[in-house]
Amino acid sequence: MVGVVAFWLLMNGALLRFWIFPMENRMLSLPVEHVFRQMFVHEQLSELVIRQGNEPVGNLTLQPRHSGADEEEEALYGLDFSGHLLLSLPFTQQQPFNWHGTLEITPRLKLRRLRLQVEASLPGVLFDLEIDPERREAAYTLRQKGEEPVEAAVPLTAEGLEEIAARLGLDPAVLAQLTAGFRGGGGGGEPPALRARHARVTIHGEPVQAFNLSLRHGQTMLAEMDLSTLGRVLAVRTALGFTLASQE
Repeated sequence: MVGVVAFWLLMNGALLRFWIFPMENRMLSLPVEHVFRQMFVHEQLSELVIRQGNEPVGNLTLQPRHSGADEEEEALYGLDFSGHLLLSLPFTQQQPFNWHGTLEITPRLKLRRLRLQVEASLPGVLFDLEIDPERREAAYTLRQKGEEPVEAAVPLTAEGLEEIAARLGLDPAVLAQLTAGFRGGGGGGEPPALRARHARVTIHGEPVQAFNLSLRHGQTMLAEMDLSTLGRVLAVRTALGFTLASQE
């Protein structure tokens, strides 16, 4: 009888801990590649509203697709993205930004190419960026009204990113302040860790099975994403105060 009671207490304690701290339970863990693969296998369109606090400030559209194979005959996945954002920062007035681009990755989440175009309509700036990880190089073109286009290629280093920020007229000190939340958290010199697990979300008052992706640096949650079992993005929460949620 003592053994039965002890076993009952142990099982109920484990169940209670599982219910209170689901993030710590390894039974719910999944390979990150498996979760990302669902996005590209089912090619579900994700339309998200961007909020800063409680105010809607823009939207983001994600369209995953199969992208054939590269020169090494390795399968590639493509992600087309576009959207706009009415951004308000301490060093500038509120202004709209529009962007669109394409991301190419392998099933092992290795970046092959990134193309991005950002337009700031108020100052009349058009910025094109292409990143080639194999060559560790970023090529950009900056166009401003009334001026000749500026084209350059910089290495994928801290100095290269600072050069791009300077071309855009951004203060590196301000950029450091904006990303301070991503570097904090007592993670030491360890890189951020990306984890995936089974989860349950509520849609229209009904619980639905889903996937959860979390990016942590030490004890700090940098970003968290909920996806449907078909790979559709349902919600994103970030450490910078921006949240994204499905239009539904």
